[in-house]
Amino acid sequence: MGGSTEARVPSLWGWHSFHRRQVGGRLLKFLDCSGNDRAAHLVKEWFARTQWVFVVYSLTDAKSYEKALTLMEDARQAGAGVVLFANKYEVNQGKPVVVNLQEAHHKATQVQAYSVEGTSLSDAVKSVATQDEQEGAEGTSS
Repeated sequence: MGGSTEARVPSLWGWHSFHRRQVGGRLLKFLDCSGNDRAAHLVKEWFARTQWVFVVYSLTDAKSYEKALTLMEDARQAGAGVVLFANKYEVNQGKPVVVNLQEAHHKATQVQAYSVEGTSLSDAVKSVATQDEQEGAEGTSS
C-alpha cells in the first residue's frame, strides 16, 4: 500500500497512534485511538472533521463488537463515512467466533455503513480510498 509513517503520542487518555499512508496519489492520515472511554468526547469531535472512520472489532470478542456498534453510530451521526471492520486475526489463530456476521452486516447497512471482514485493514483502506477517488472524479465530470 505505499509508504507509511507512524508516531505514538501520549495523551491524558492513553496512547494514540498517528499513521500516514500513501494510497495511489493520495496521502491518507489515520488516528488509532483504540476506543478508550476517557477520550470518547474527543473521538466524537474528530468524527465530525473526518471523511472516513474505520471501526475495528474482533470477531472473537462480543464486548469489542458492542463498542464498535456504538462508535459506528456516533461516526455516522457526525456525518463521516464508516467502515465496520470485523478482524478475523484471532479466528485464524483458533479462537471461536462469537459475533454474528450477518447481524453486523445488517446493522452496518441500517446506518449506511460498509461492513467488511478480514485480517488486513490495509485492504479495506485501499478499497475505500479507491472508491472515494472514483466518486470524486465522477462528481467533477458532471
